[in-house]
Amino acid sequence: MNAASPSLPLVGRYLERRWLPSAEVVALARIEGRRLLCHPAFLVGLTLSVLMIVAGNSENDGGLHMFLLSGFAFLPLAAGTLVVGNLAALRSRRDATDELYGTLPRPRSSRTAGQLLGLAWTLPASGFLVAAAYVAFGAGAEGGFVVNHIGARHSPAVVELAQGPLMVVAFGAIGILLARVAPSPIVAALMIVAIWAVEIPTAVWGSAESTGAWLVPMSNHAMVQPGSWVPCKPGDTVPGCNLVLGYDVSGMTGHLIYLVGMTVLAGAAALVGRRRRYPLAVLAAALVLATALGVG
Repeated sequence: MNAASPSLPLVGRYLERRWLPSAEVVALARIEGRRLLCHPAFLVGLTLSVLMIVAGNSENDGGLHMFLLSGFAFLPLAAGTLVVGNLAALRSRRDATDELYGTLPRPRSSRTAGQLLGLAWTLPASGFLVAAAYVAFGAGAEGGFVVNHIGARHSPAVVELAQGPLMVVAFGAIGILLARVAPSPIVAALMIVAIWAVEIPTAVWGSAESTGAWLVPMSNHAMVQPGSWVPCKPGDTVPGCNLVLGYDVSGMTGHLIYLVGMTVLAGAAALVGRRRRYPLAVLAAALVLATALGVG
């Protein structure tokens, strides 16, 4: 025991040097986190997400409530976070301070790490949004939501509630990565348009059985009976929705792993640096791994 004790401080110093963020990175993360939460794009996204929840609360439709609560209401907030993360990573380029920062002893990766770590500041805002929607929709009532016209109920699980907050962080990491790979805010705007263009047919019009349902950031995990057009809510006279049979909670668990992997890989690729020879190889590996996790 005594012989092993001297090695413990060495292990601690190694972990602090190699794995734990430095004091400078933590301090920068606090600054970046505060800037993110106060940025107009983030506040606009948060406002739109709140408005979606308010509009959904006016409808007596448990299936819609479940769809909003499990992630769809967070898409505007996620888009705003992507924009803010991208602009933060491009700040030194806009201000023409890259050369000045190059004279400092800390590498550019420290600034990128601080920006990535600052994304954690979105979690309290996302968590508050989840809690507000949970209470407003009455998800805590006995039996949960009435999710179809024949009275089937579903209580949201933790993994279903976690999709929205994790998606917000993933979008922020993608925004930072885009700034390193293609340093232009136009690319971030095009990425948002592309994501929405994929999400609408896959998640909004699709279900857990749709092709690529688990590969999009926001997955609709509802399991429906194909071709069973029924009234969307009690009182409707014209059928307009598929019959919801249940929700694929285990599939959502795998999708959360996919989101976490997407975030980690995007952050790692952003830290590699645009001037290295192998960022494209890192991005390709990230795409292959993310796709494998999504399919699995």
